[in-house]
Amino acid sequence: MKKSYLYLSTFAVVFFVVCHFFILEALAACFPDLPSPQLTFERTEDYEVRGREFTRYRMRIANASEYPEELFAAAPQLPACGNNTNSSRTWLDILDNTDRRIYGFCAANLQNVLDQIWFARPRGEAPPPRVYVNLRDRECDVTLTSNDVSTSPVRVRRNISDYSDEKLNALRIGIEVMQSRSDTDPTSWIYQANIHGAFAQDGTPQPAWNSCQHGSWHFLAWHRMYLYYFERILRQASGDPNLTLPYWNYGDTNNPNARQIPLPYRQPSNTADNPLYVTNRSSIMNNGGLLPESAVDHSAAFALTNFSSPAGSGQSFGGQRSGPGHGLSPHSVFEGTPHDVLHVNIGGWMGSFERAARDPIFWLHHTNIDRLWEAWLAQGNGRSNPTSGQGDPWLNETFTFFDETGATVTLTGAEIIHTIDQLNYRYDDQPSQVEQASSRQVDQKVLAKKNMKDIQLKDEPLSITLQLAGETREAGETRELVKGDLILDFEDVQVDALPLGHYEIYVNLPEGEDPNYKSEYYVGNMSFFGPAKTDSPKSSSRSFKFSLADVERRLKKIHQWSDKVRVTFIKTGPKSPSGQRMIEKMAQPATVQIGTMKIVRE
Repeated sequence: MKKSYLYLSTFAVVFFVVCHFFILEALAACFPDLPSPQLTFERTEDYEVRGREFTRYRMRIANASEYPEELFAAAPQLPACGNNTNSSRTWLDILDNTDRRIYGFCAANLQNVLDQIWFARPRGEAPPPRVYVNLRDRECDVTLTSNDVSTSPVRVRRNISDYSDEKLNALRIGIEVMQSRSDTDPTSWIYQANIHGAFAQDGTPQPAWNSCQHGSWHFLAWHRMYLYYFERILRQASGDPNLTLPYWNYGDTNNPNARQIPLPYRQPSNTADNPLYVTNRSSIMNNGGLLPESAVDHSAAFALTNFSSPAGSGQSFGGQRSGPGHGLSPHSVFEGTPHDVLHVNIGGWMGSFERAARDPIFWLHHTNIDRLWEAWLAQGNGRSNPTSGQGDPWLNETFTFFDETGATVTLTGAEIIHTIDQLNYRYDDQPSQVEQASSRQVDQKVLAKKNMKDIQLKDEPLSITLQLAGETREAGETRELVKGDLILDFEDVQVDALPLGHYEIYVNLPEGEDPNYKSEYYVGNMSFFGPAKTDSPKSSSRSFKFSLADVERRLKKIHQWSDKVRVTFIKTGPKSPSGQRMIEKMAQPATVQIGTMKIVRE
């Protein structure tokens, strides 16, 4: 009996030792391929302790689910965390931009550690401008370092339809204060507008004037920077520390009034009482008219997955890969519609680079363009901002602006990719970005070409027919050997005045059929937002390119495609309010001269 007891006791000891060994082994398991923490700033909270007021700065690690629970298990075999002898295997330290430790956590709970990170400061005391965190696995002596984030609160840009009366009042005050400042003050309304564009009569050119980027892949980045610093200036001028620019969601199909200029920008209709109103717009739009449906349809741009395209090609979302340029062409599909087309249908100041930003509607329009950039990225499937390597010129190009103190500041593309982490703002419906790289190379083969020097576009519909050259096919098969899409290419396009509205372009539109941008025959929009007329026609010459890939496929399906391609131009513009018939009187009727029209395979 004693012998059996001895065997049992020995077995128990061995069992305990073995189990303890495996438990320690499990605790000691290292995880060599863990990702870096993705730190995001959430919000600030004011609170009181024993009569003293503090501000808590809350953050979280967005990719917390990628870490195993074991990493944050209790580790009694490791040194205690203060008096806590049952502290976590991994400690989290918060550090400032000088690498000084601010605070830390050692709680043995994954959710508490990663979803509720915070530090506090006495209320009114400035926090460090940027912070980051270290996750230190004490068992395996491994430290994971996060990105750094700003401690400024993330402000929300909202739809103008949801903008409160309080915010509208602050917006008006901010504009009035900016308008009261000297034109040579970088924080004034006119100086900021002249950064986008200015005429010679506006005075001696000042730093950063006439620097807007159009017709290149810098278009979106430059305007995001421009909005960012303008918003900071406006916020300071308004006296509201949380003011943000609203956006105009003119493409909202659930809102029948979405294509109208928002009411606060139309009523009251005088500049003395309403700084959001200007007379230098289409009178139809200022009276509640509607933008054409084709002007707000971004589906063609959103169907593209490539941010950029080679120099000379506009077949991308973000633009051709060229150096900075004030007015280059061709514009990208997205810059063409809805960006350009919105400008020319609102008309007046909005119709040209030199005056567009003087109209408060400019900022409402461009916040929506910035918002749609985020929405495009969120679709994934290869959509991506430029990345290191091919995207270095975009990432590293520096542009100059002014902050709310009037100080000169600069930003690069790499510094404005993430609106939340880098610029401390988001949109009220902003989805998460899906980062994936993509690229597209282009070779071109001309299939048809026509000199258009003797033909002008005016207000009347016009059709031109092109004869396509044959393309090589493999013997006995119908499959085309050629690769790439058909592109409708317009070169050396000039206007003698900036027209109101735009031209809808159709291919093989049947005789007598009403044009409809939702039809199989619709190609895209040609509009002329850009520099006002100059003395040198060549300096204002531009090009336009439209993909015919979907049109060709659709028309082949309904047997409306052949080697004869008829291109039809339909002039369109703002639509009169329901029940009214308004006619826009232009001071100078515009004519459009196209140098060459081509169809190419690229």
